[in-house]
Amino acid sequence: MRWGAIYLAEIGQGAAVSINLALVQGSAAAFIGAVALSGLGVATLFPAAMNAAAQLPGISPALGIAVVSWFSRVGFVIAPLAVGLIAEGAGLHYGLAIMVIAAIGLVAIAGRVDRR
Repeated sequence: MRWGAIYLAEIGQGAAVSINLALVQGSAAAFIGAVALSGLGVATLFPAAMNAAAQLPGISPALGIAVVSWFSRVGFVIAPLAVGLIAEGAGLHYGLAIMVIAAIGLVAIAGRVDRR
C-alpha cells in the first residue's frame, strides 16, 4: 500500500474533530462527509488487527485470529446498543459522541503500533 495502514488510520481518525464539529453544526451533509473520512481510517484497522494477531510470538496464527475475530463480533453487537441506549436516554448528539471518543482513542493507540 502506498501510504500504509497506520498512516491512514491516523489521518482517517483525525476526522474525530470534524465529526464533532458536524454534530455541533447539525448539518447532515457535514456529518456524512466526516463519517466517510473516518471510514477511510477504520477500513484499514480490521485487516491490520488480523495481521498482527497472526504474527504474535508464542501464539498460533489460528488462535490469534480467532480471538481478534470474537472480540470484534462482541464489539459489533455492543457498540450499536450503547449508541442507541445513550441516544435514547440523553439525546442523539450524545449517542453519536461515542464515535468521537472512539476515534480519539484510535488516534492515541495507532501511533503506538509498530511501524515495521
